[in-house]
Amino acid sequence: MYRLVFLHCGDDAWADEVEAAVRHVARSTVLRDDVIVRSDLPDALADPASPVAVIYLASAAAAADPDIADSLEQARVAAFAVLPIGRHEAGLHLLLPEVIRRLNAIIWGDGAEQAVKIAQLLGLVESERKLFLSYRRNESEALALQLRRALSERGYDVFLDRFSVPPAVDFQERLDAELADKAFVLLLESASAVGSDWVQHEVSYALGHHIAVLALSLPDANPDGRFGVIDDAFRLPVEAVDLDGAGPDRLLTDDALALVLDEVELQAARQLRRRREQLLGSLSDFLFRAGARRSPLEGWALLAERDGHPAKVYLVTPRAPSARDLRAVDGLREQTRIADCVGAVVHDVADRDAERAALLGWIVDTRPLTVEALTEIGEELVP
Repeated sequence: MYRLVFLHCGDDAWADEVEAAVRHVARSTVLRDDVIVRSDLPDALADPASPVAVIYLASAAAAADPDIADSLEQARVAAFAVLPIGRHEAGLHLLLPEVIRRLNAIIWGDGAEQAVKIAQLLGLVESERKLFLSYRRNESEALALQLRRALSERGYDVFLDRFSVPPAVDFQERLDAELADKAFVLLLESASAVGSDWVQHEVSYALGHHIAVLALSLPDANPDGRFGVIDDAFRLPVEAVDLDGAGPDRLLTDDALALVLDEVELQAARQLRRRREQLLGSLSDFLFRAGARRSPLEGWALLAERDGHPAKVYLVTPRAPSARDLRAVDGLREQTRIADCVGAVVHDVADRDAERAALLGWIVDTRPLTVEALTEIGEELVP
């Protein structure tokens, strides 16, 4: 269960609005909203196993309330995530009690983007935001640039070939390495994108390596010219009325852009979570069939113990493994306090970035850490 604690003075309707928006994110990512529990602070303190987000709704009355200040201090001591939310930027710092005045607040808008941030605090949605933009340059370059800018403003690390491939670098090798590093591809499905060798390669690579693809289907992409390998459930149609301009210079209107960004937020979160669940499920099945005792750990990880083998902490990643993953699994390994425990980062994406592979090899060289492909684990554990 994920607990939402609201601290405010008389803003029940606002709290209801925030809760409803977070429940919508839960329905979109884990396909259910009953994982969200609206709680008071004492219940949250009594249930340390549940992720908690404390939401402070800013107002002059709340800032002056000593009980709210005391609750915020308790939340700080308990190391709960606390998020101040305001209606307006101007004068917001004056509406925050001293104990949270240094925290970065957000402004409540239509609720979609802000609800995703709350879901990230809870751990319901991934905080990692990496995305690959696939498009045909002579048809969709202006739109790609518009989306890159807007997604970057929402905190995404966006790969766009025009900016992201240095001179004198093997283009296809760089594309494959970047695709391996991203867990989500946004495809601009224009009239002849399906006829582009580069776009075909990007889509095929993504689907072949379990990387989620969302197609933004433009009006000139008639049904016969779409990518048949992409199910309509992962296709977002754009109508002519949603666009300003024509040809390669067309852009999304402000309203259409906001809707597309919200859909990308939810689809990326849903697909990333689904992929982690699949990886962790397959790994757990391999370990079960090998006779290992399995214990869940935080952050998409589990502890496996087999007679005659060292204990091992496995952490799954839906994209190419990184140094940050190794640091995370090393921390989990140390938390077990089991002698000779080993940490392993598990992935199923072919990583063609030689420099990153060399860095990971250097990190694990003198540490009880490994990087392992899921298929290799299956072959090793289940002959």
